[in-house]
Amino acid sequence: MKSSARNVKLASVDDLFTTEENRQELQADAKREKVQMIPLAELHSFRNHPFKVSGGFIDSASNFGLIRGGHVDACFLGALEVDAEGNLANWIIPGKKMPGMGGAMDLCVGAKHCIVCMEHTAKGNPKIFEKCRLPLTASHCVNKIITEMCVFEVTENGLLMTEINPEFTVDQIKEATAAPFEVAVDLKSMLD
Repeated sequence: MKSSARNVKLASVDDLFTTEENRQELQADAKREKVQMIPLAELHSFRNHPFKVSGGFIDSASNFGLIRGGHVDACFLGALEVDAEGNLANWIIPGKKMPGMGGAMDLCVGAKHCIVCMEHTAKGNPKIFEKCRLPLTASHCVNKIITEMCVFEVTENGLLMTEINPEFTVDQIKEATAAPFEVAVDLKSMLD
């Protein structure tokens, strides 16, 4: 029997840095908020997973070297908006205060696949458009959009719904999406 184990290397936008006040090493996320490492064995969802997962820490310069050097197979990002052409807007809402643009622009361009994971709507308003309205993070970079309602592949011809959450109908998804899309002939359930 062939083994189903795969090697997965996870990277996150986290830093290990030292504060000048007390020279204490801290682990922080991109917003400089303190984070804590939890061994995967302690996470219920990873107890019996078929993957061999590894991780580590590197400095930001090396991290951007990996991204810009084309060594990242896939990145998973959130979005304020995404559109049928694979354009991504996730860094600023004009007129609102922002901490900084971060590394999303580099990830979108440097990774081989860009997968957006987000809620389908915000306060009942669509987040998936025919054309983004907010300033773009990167253009023509998104390959796949995953929401609580469905999964879209971004194709040359626009959006193709390949998976659906059985709690929703295609008509409900059309109502929540401000872009036209096709439904795959072999549409699958997201729960299978």
